[in-house]
Amino acid sequence: AGEYQIKMQIQNSQDYPNLDLLLVDCSNEDVTCDEVDTDFFADMVRRLSVAASTDETKSIITGICFQNDYAWATDGHKLSWVPFQLSNAKARQIVIPKPKQSFDRLMAGTYTVEIRFDLNGKLFQLYGQKQGHYNTYFTRVISGEYPRCQEILDRNSTSNFSIKLSRIEL
Repeated sequence: AGEYQIKMQIQNSQDYPNLDLLLVDCSNEDVTCDEVDTDFFADMVRRLSVAASTDETKSIITGICFQNDYAWATDGHKLSWVPFQLSNAKARQIVIPKPKQSFDRLMAGTYTVEIRFDLNGKLFQLYGQKQGHYNTYFTRVISGEYPRCQEILDRNSTSNFSIKLSRIEL
């Protein structure tokens, strides 16, 4: 037994969001919660992630935007959207980074997940339970103004088209 000296580099906990805020029940006025089907949400995120930008210099469009009755993703050239309503969202925009892993693997076996986000717009959480174990995915919300994609689509349009493809040659 001798004398030991250790230098530890630590970071200030104030630089990180308060995770305890989202771990409390959804009756907290600073937290919004919605319950969604796991398979639907995972499929929606997978489809939207394809349209999200990979250009890190435009960080706001590297994510998926939830606003009003839709979820959006764009890279500035292509746009993908899915009707999706967060019933408790208070008509505010929430942009989450596209996930590095698929939600279907993360939340496999749960029938529904709870989407929680704080009204200060700093944290997004997916929360699911399977056989007494909890699966949680936390991410920071991307700050900034997402492009106004809703104005691009004409919801009153009656034009439809279909394309029959029997074979594509390159």
